[in-house]
Amino acid sequence: MDNNSLEPTNSNEESSSNGESITVKTSSEQPASGPVLNDVTPPTTATSEPDPAPSLSSEPTSTAPSTPEPSSAPTNETTPTSSTPESTPTDTPPPTPIAAIPPKKGGKKLLWIVLLLVLLVAGAATWYLLAGKSSNKPTTSSSTTPTKASKVYKVGVVSVADAYFGDSITSFKQKMAELGYVEGKNITYDIQKPTAVTGNQAIIKKFVDAKDDLIVASPTEASVEAKEGTKGTNIPVVSMNSSIEGSNLIDSVEKPGGNVSGVRYPAPEAATKRLEVLHEIAPKVTKILLPTLKDYPNVPGQLAAVEPKAKTLGLTLIEKSFSTPAEVTTYLASLPAANPGFDGVLLIAEPLAIDPTMYQPIYDFAATHKLPVAGATLSNDDSGPILSIVSDNKAAGQLAAPIAVKLLTGTAPGTIPFATSPTDLLINLKAASRVGLTPDAGLLSTAQKIVR
Repeated sequence: MDNNSLEPTNSNEESSSNGESITVKTSSEQPASGPVLNDVTPPTTATSEPDPAPSLSSEPTSTAPSTPEPSSAPTNETTPTSSTPESTPTDTPPPTPIAAIPPKKGGKKLLWIVLLLVLLVAGAATWYLLAGKSSNKPTTSSSTTPTKASKVYKVGVVSVADAYFGDSITSFKQKMAELGYVEGKNITYDIQKPTAVTGNQAIIKKFVDAKDDLIVASPTEASVEAKEGTKGTNIPVVSMNSSIEGSNLIDSVEKPGGNVSGVRYPAPEAATKRLEVLHEIAPKVTKILLPTLKDYPNVPGQLAAVEPKAKTLGLTLIEKSFSTPAEVTTYLASLPAANPGFDGVLLIAEPLAIDPTMYQPIYDFAATHKLPVAGATLSNDDSGPILSIVSDNKAAGQLAAPIAVKLLTGTAPGTIPFATSPTDLLINLKAASRVGLTPDAGLLSTAQKIVR
């Protein structure tokens, strides 16, 4: 069998089954009554007349030109007859083009299904592209960004003892900007820096009357006044640098209650650590003056932490409380010049330690008698404390900002736990050398700041 009988060719000559060269007529040479090659339907019954349609079979046709091959079943095979005007005894049917092969049953239905799928895919792609463009637009629905693009939040800030705690407010604003609250765009700050530690209720009332969205208060005294001044309103308060022990500011660190949340100053921890490091640097010191502001609320909590530690270390604490700078001066002047009755000084985390009018007479007395001091503020020369354990003010501001965002976006303040600011160890080697002390290298390696 010659399988080439079904393959189209560009030549007008083809070998027959007996090797003869014959001429093949192309579709353009077929008689007008012949079938159209692109729409061929196989016959279903045999007829007495030869079928003029081209053969779709791979079998060769009979070489007898005048008589069709008998068949008991319908077939697509045809042979040329004398009734075809253009036929000759040597004619053979032309090869069937591939396009003339009839499609399989159900082909049109399959075509429609394919077209439908294409349309669905194209529609989905269009929707995805349009949705993608809209999703790339800025959004403010995040919990760390403003929820309304048109909203401008008003924040009132009261910063008492700003010379000492001011870094917290600056750090707070910087962190707020990082979280999407940019001053002058979607948030404004009314910052007040009163000189008085207490008695600043008029500032709080100003914020309330202005219907501020949030009040930031630092430190403890301002926070307590802000809590009291916002009663009956829905204005939340963010407290920074607050000693919560003994202040009645909150119910607990984990569940503050009321309308206050924020960052606590770790006063008991700092006071205890100051005593420990003072003892490490000056182990010969056994009697320590501990001056405090009279009736200040966070003092009892710190004394409750420091007293057991002093007992453990074999140290004696001489506790004295003062209401005014004059009382401090009077007390120091009353002490014997040769032996004041103590050989070291400890200032804990309360207002006396950061009020120059209160602590400076103590520093001067210690310098005269060459007594080591553990306090809150370090100088850059050889005066003042030899060490300090203090809250990291910048860290306090960084911790307060996310809390403020939660409050601005609707979280109930009483449900947000208080954060605790980390502490830093500061050592003044100049001041230590003045009183004949040298901290060891191991302790210096743990300090965040060293004055050399």
